[in-house]
Amino acid sequence: MKINIYRYSFLEYTIAFYFRNYKMFLYRHFGGPDMDVGNRIRELRKKRGIEQMELANFINISQSKMNKIETGYQKRFEPDVLKDIARVLGVKVDHLLSDEKELKKEKKDFQSFITDPELERWHKELPKSAEEDLRKLRKMWEIIQSDKD
Repeated sequence: MKINIYRYSFLEYTIAFYFRNYKMFLYRHFGGPDMDVGNRIRELRKKRGIEQMELANFINISQSKMNKIETGYQKRFEPDVLKDIARVLGVKVDHLLSDEKELKKEKKDFQSFITDPELERWHKELPKSAEEDLRKLRKMWEIIQSDKD
């Protein structure tokens, strides 16, 4: 009786290898669920001139895991790993996790808000406002600030 010490045949290994590479190709070029986070990490790392292996060593994970994070192949991130990556790259975790399109939209909305002529007119007239109106405005500001905490 011949005992097969190999669990899979060469053909099965070859198919698995190419399938895995094909999946990685799809993730890299068409995006996986967390592809944006990985792309953002890769771009920041390259911008700072850090090799993938160096970043992995800085945050105490394997290069394989770092590669999976950057390619979007790893779907879950440990909070400590994200925090360490952000620290090494000199950004906040929010920057790694945020949607670039949403950030650009918010920035554009904010720019249109602060350049609004009505707001500018209101700001110029504010010092001329009655004391009671200023107290109300101050109270609203305090409520907004307390909601942030």
